[in-house]
Amino acid sequence: MSHKTKPSILVVDDELSIRESFSLILEEKYNVLLAASGESALKKIVDEKVDVIYLDIRMPGMDGMEALKRMMKIDKALTIIMVTAVNDVQKATEAVKLGAKDYVVKPFNVDDILNMTENILKKKVLTKEAREIRSTGELLKGFEIIGKSKVIAHVIKLIEKSAKDDSGVIIYGERGVENELVAASIHRKSKRSSKPFKILDITKNEENILRVALFGSGKGSSSETLQKEKGLLEETNEGMVLLRNIEKLPMSIQKELATAIKKKEILRVGSDIPISIDIRIIGTTTADLKELINLNLFSRELYNTIGETYIDIPPLRERSEDLPEILNYYLEYFTQIYNKAVSGFSQDALDILSSYPFPGNTEELKSLVKHLILKSKGEYITLKDIPLDIMIKSPIYSQSEESKELSFETIYNDLEKSFIERLLMKTNNNVQKTAKILGLNLSAFQAKLGSLGIKVSN
Repeated sequence: MSHKTKPSILVVDDELSIRESFSLILEEKYNVLLAASGESALKKIVDEKVDVIYLDIRMPGMDGMEALKRMMKIDKALTIIMVTAVNDVQKATEAVKLGAKDYVVKPFNVDDILNMTENILKKKVLTKEAREIRSTGELLKGFEIIGKSKVIAHVIKLIEKSAKDDSGVIIYGERGVENELVAASIHRKSKRSSKPFKILDITKNEENILRVALFGSGKGSSSETLQKEKGLLEETNEGMVLLRNIEKLPMSIQKELATAIKKKEILRVGSDIPISIDIRIIGTTTADLKELINLNLFSRELYNTIGETYIDIPPLRERSEDLPEILNYYLEYFTQIYNKAVSGFSQDALDILSSYPFPGNTEELKSLVKHLILKSKGEYITLKDIPLDIMIKSPIYSQSEESKELSFETIYNDLEKSFIERLLMKTNNNVQKTAKILGLNLSAFQAKLGSLGIKVSN
């Protein structure tokens, strides 16, 4: 096994005999790096990929505690084991609180060191895999693009085409449509499906933070300022990056990104060493990018680079024929998640919901179905379970005889009750916090809960 494929273990100790002992124990299975001081160790972790560090607490100059603090500033993900004498165990315990993984006491046992190193590396691999799975959350399992209408059939056709050609994609749609699901479907069906799929939500135009997030950083010349940070493009190499709200990406970064995709290389912030990447970019937006290009607010170069395919996801109000299928799909999903014995919607409830315009699109629909499932006490979701504010916006219900019999007081009370119940769900039934949001004192809010018949379970 070459050094390139072996995990690297850095041993930091001012005593030559200790460094040699670690080297003898570990060199057969690992690539062992040695440093005689904290300063030297800081340089090594910037220059080399290090998997585990054994760091002595007592050293002249920069001691182990100070070295630990500076290492954590450089890379919080470092796995550091403190090496200590019996009389310094208290310090080692403090080091664990500061970010060290564990500690070993001198004189140490050969098997203990080997077992600890092996277990740590196994756990790191498992954690990395789990993190990559979680990075796409429920986008890669549980949810699908649902519907058989012409407009959604066209979207599914574009997903299939995009999955095969590996080109860049722009996904357009109103707030709450399934843009992330479309991106996830493209990734899952593409040749990159075994590689990472990560998302960056561009919510603010904080240029420097976004640049480092995308391209990483590698700057500094002293042990105090050395930094090595991989950006999203480097971390996701050979995979796919979804840039949510791509229209908010600062213009200067848009141009850098277009260049990086074309050249298949990036420069970390503060570095002039090119790093090769092979990345697929998908951008989602609620804006008309062509209009923004005409206003010089979006880069034509970036649009041409990643916009080979343009997918326009229609809002739910334009595919109402799909609503019964979508509603039943999420009902089945949430009944399984929350282990609720709900068999389905009554026909009149399904008719009402299928005629509701869902201005918040699929995100609103999911939230509503989840709410109905959690509140349901019967086998079916019926009309009485549907919030009145949704009922009165349904064309079917507003034309019914039942709607004409409702008094203003009934409508107002039901709306107020529905609003408070949703707010309580968002605060995890925290009565005090909910009262504060509503601007009510606690006793007045509790009286309000009683008058509306709302019971709060802790």
